[in-house]
Amino acid sequence: MANKPEYYGYEGPLLDKNFYCISSMKQKAAAEFNAWHDEQTFKGFVFNFRRELIDYCISDVTILRQACHAFRSLFEQTAGSGYTVIEKWECEFKSDLASDPDTKAYLEAHPTTRTPPLGLRDALAGGRTSALK
Repeated sequence: MANKPEYYGYEGPLLDKNFYCISSMKQKAAAEFNAWHDEQTFKGFVFNFRRELIDYCISDVTILRQACHAFRSLFEQTAGSGYTVIEKWECEFKSDLASDPDTKAYLEAHPTTRTPPLGLRDALAGGRTSALK
């Protein structure tokens, strides 16, 4: 909850536990967080918002890069097993649907496309649309 301009330059003790949305955590996660927060506070850990945000962004990009690489490897493995893999951007696919009646007919008859897509609330656990509730 501290991701606001007034905290961007913050450097000092860890922020109060309420800034970490502890009320939305499950009991075990909250207990682990409390133990971690108490330990860091006892050790005098200095929280540097800017550094933590940069580290988080680098980590996030690293995870995304690794996931993309793993996905690409699966494509290559599938193609190497004798299957034809066709990669298309959504705009290319939509163009194909508009210009090719056979592709459109095939897709309309396919079992996975006869079921309407889930609404946002139905797609999330328990109808939640907020990570904080």
